[in-house]
Amino acid sequence: MTLAETVVFIVKLVVGGAAAFCAVLLWARTKDSAWMSVVAGTVVKYAGTVYSMMIELGILFPKEIIVFGIPVSTLVFTAVPDLFFVIPIAVVPIVLVIFASATNSQYRSIWMIILCVIMLITLCFFCFYSLAMFWLFTNKGYWTSF
Repeated sequence: MTLAETVVFIVKLVVGGAAAFCAVLLWARTKDSAWMSVVAGTVVKYAGTVYSMMIELGILFPKEIIVFGIPVSTLVFTAVPDLFFVIPIAVVPIVLVIFASATNSQYRSIWMIILCVIMLITLCFFCFYSLAMFWLFTNKGYWTSF
């Protein structure tokens, strides 16, 4: 491991550790499902950083299970945090749809249409992002860096 790689890992560990610590503090204060998902994504992302560091240092020697040519640990530590970050984007509009349907307003149908469009845009963004990540991992060989 070169000096530059070591510095990058140290920065990732320090910043990720601070983010995970703040996320756990937030976890103790809130019971909102959207924030809980963000907290879980932050913690899993930091766990992925620690896992990759332990492999680089030779502390762990994983026997990888390969799925579609990609190690499972790479899939988990790459996809799961992003899923946790996308869940709040989907949960908030759903809650707003439920709220809008419960109100007795002349604008209820307009709110329902706007919120459904927001959910559709979020779903399209998530699908595009997933396809882009899959393309990067399969065509560029990035999974070997974990």
